[in-house]
Amino acid sequence: MHQLKGLAVGRARNAGIALALATLAAAPSARAQLIISKDAVVYGTYLDVSNQLVIVSGPGDPTLTVRNLASVFGWEGRLLIGASNGESGNLRIFNGSSLTLTGSDFTGFYEGAPIFTGDLAIGVGRDSSGHVLVSGADSMLNTTQLKVGIFGNGELELNDGGYITHDRLEVGYDLGSTGVVNISGSGTRMQSRTVSIGGYGTGTVNVADGAVWDIGSNMILGWEDNTAGGPGAATINVTGSGSRLIAEFTD
Repeated sequence: MHQLKGLAVGRARNAGIALALATLAAAPSARAQLIISKDAVVYGTYLDVSNQLVIVSGPGDPTLTVRNLASVFGWEGRLLIGASNGESGNLRIFNGSSLTLTGSDFTGFYEGAPIFTGDLAIGVGRDSSGHVLVSGADSMLNTTQLKVGIFGNGELELNDGGYITHDRLEVGYDLGSTGVVNISGSGTRMQSRTVSIGGYGTGTVNVADGAVWDIGSNMILGWEDNTAGGPGAATINVTGSGSRLIAEFTD
């Protein structure tokens, strides 16, 4: 394992992982791409990934872990979990750590999927799979767009007092995709401005055991029509004492 300013990482698909990470830290304004195909850990430090495309994906199911009060920030950053066709990847945020991605500009396509700055995309390519966990009090994920299952299979778990906020949530984006969001536990909260569940694919959101999901603008369920399979499928389950779905549509 290499170590750089509190950052422990495994090998990445690009050569010279330590050099690549040093570039992220020293020159965040320079556009770069970092593909992590082995387990990596960010702990107890601040990492700037502004203007970067960070990909956690590989045949070996790599995991990027952000822990011990670490903070990852990306002005116009993008993060893809389980990105390439047939590959998988994982993201873990816990122990009061945070990850923030800002921006809204279109930057191109990855495996046919449109990617914007501020995106966290889970399960991007065909037959890909991605899993993201945000767990524990003060653990936070803040993005412009959160996409769970674009062409592949995506799963998001939020529990034990964690917090997620975003402008737009998409679950089950394209034909053949599956997206699942599980929110559970007292003190756990997700805030969404706009929501689309089951576009061309299958989307499910489960709110359980005292968790809260706030939707502030609008929500679309299974609305996309397509000749190959009809409209997408959307399911929302709210179960358990104290669990709430709060819809306060403002426009």
